[in-house]
Amino acid sequence: MCGRARCSLAPEEFAQHAGVSEGKWKNRDKYRPDYNAGPGTWMPVVKAGDDGTKELETMRWGLIPSFTKSGTELDFFRMFNARLETLLESPVFRRLVTGRRCVVIVNGFYEWHNESESRKQPYYACLGPNEVMRFAGLYDCWHDGNTGENLHTFTMITTDCSPRIKWLHNRMPVILRSKSQEAEWLNSKGAIGAKLFTPYNGEDLVWHPVTHEMGKRTFKGPECCKDVRKNGIARFFQRKAVRKEVTVKTEQKQETKQDPDQKFNAEALIKNSTSDSEEDEGLRVTRLKRKRAALSGTVPRAPPSSPVSLKRSKTNQPSIAAYFPRK
Repeated sequence: MCGRARCSLAPEEFAQHAGVSEGKWKNRDKYRPDYNAGPGTWMPVVKAGDDGTKELETMRWGLIPSFTKSGTELDFFRMFNARLETLLESPVFRRLVTGRRCVVIVNGFYEWHNESESRKQPYYACLGPNEVMRFAGLYDCWHDGNTGENLHTFTMITTDCSPRIKWLHNRMPVILRSKSQEAEWLNSKGAIGAKLFTPYNGEDLVWHPVTHEMGKRTFKGPECCKDVRKNGIARFFQRKAVRKEVTVKTEQKQETKQDPDQKFNAEALIKNSTSDSEEDEGLRVTRLKRKRAALSGTVPRAPPSSPVSLKRSKTNQPSIAAYFPRK
């Protein structure tokens, strides 16, 4: 399966690689270079014109059959790939093999490898930084009865993976490596040759891991196909270790230049700490005893205060006997 591709060539480069003049490019204004192209994206494809010569036309990726009813919601993800093994068995693709072949030109394609049950690592595969890939494809034209417009769409043909890249996935696009293969495929009257669809296994087919942000269709730009190994975590820790070593050396160098008179004097600190007054020393002893008592679970008693007399205080008032004189 091939569901993401890099199609970032400038329009002038596209026309050059396609071998056609820009005057033979239909819907040129709909093309926008895209580092993260997927189904539904407008991409230029090469096809045979009415006069038999090659021409470019910008189409949407994801085949919409011509017999699709008007008013139907278009699904570009349903047929963005066509399996080579069932190409002549499918009623959708069989009718296109004889007269509607095309070549899809891209910089490279993306594929996800199952690292574990819960983790997939995206990879970017290409034929080198300055080469393009040519994939065999089929196209169709759908007429919208509501608007009266025609929409051209295409699909990429996939086959079994070659031994070189089989570890990555079990499917890969049919790569047309030479101009003769491209011309043979575009010849709509020619039969499909087995050699033409042999999975490409050349040494120039290379790949590297890319960022997981590729899973987002909104993630665009050159960062999509950048090799994440060049800025991996190993290099991050290596740079961090170098910075730490430089910092340590700088501190050691500053310490050697320090004035001896400004160094830490432990003896002077101890001597000054023992020159407190006796009153402060007694206060520290009292606090220490209270802490020990708190740790042992006992609370020290407060020091005894002046005794409180429970006797009635003497007053000058006469007693009750004074009111009854003796006879």
